[in-house]
Amino acid sequence: MSLLTIAPHKFEISAQAPVNDFCGPPIPFDRRIWDVLVDWSKWKLWMENVKSAEISPNTEPNNKLGRGSTFVLYGISEESTLEILHWAPYRKLVYSVGSPKRRFACCYEIDFASEQNLASILVTGELEVLGFRRVVSILLARRYRKIFAHQCRRLANLIDDDQLLETKSYI
Repeated sequence: MSLLTIAPHKFEISAQAPVNDFCGPPIPFDRRIWDVLVDWSKWKLWMENVKSAEISPNTEPNNKLGRGSTFVLYGISEESTLEILHWAPYRKLVYSVGSPKRRFACCYEIDFASEQNLASILVTGELEVLGFRRVVSILLARRYRKIFAHQCRRLANLIDDDQLLETKSYI
């Protein structure tokens, strides 16, 4: 087995005008970003090939979301497991997805400049490659780089979408 590191993808997003007062108090921009990243009910809106997600039956029902939480992702043709490996609210989220033979780790690092209301999000990943997948690893790296770009665009759109703002806390 060897690891294939996917070239990072970075995108920046700036805060739009504050939400109207009749929608409630404005939600801080860094919290909006974090809420979109960790709201598993909305993963289907930005994660590639995810039709729905639910908390794994192995996860304690009263536990807070965080490191060690597991989820079942239902895709187009298969289901997989997502496990949160690193949980640093408003700064970093790392998870692994897949079966033991086909796992992929993804990291979202958020750098927020409050004085400029600007956030920079760096997405990186690693893929375990076995057997034939080692031969096509260059193609796999390209494919995942494109997936990162698509996910980042969808993620940025969700962060900007005032309709999706909710006052949930995932800390």
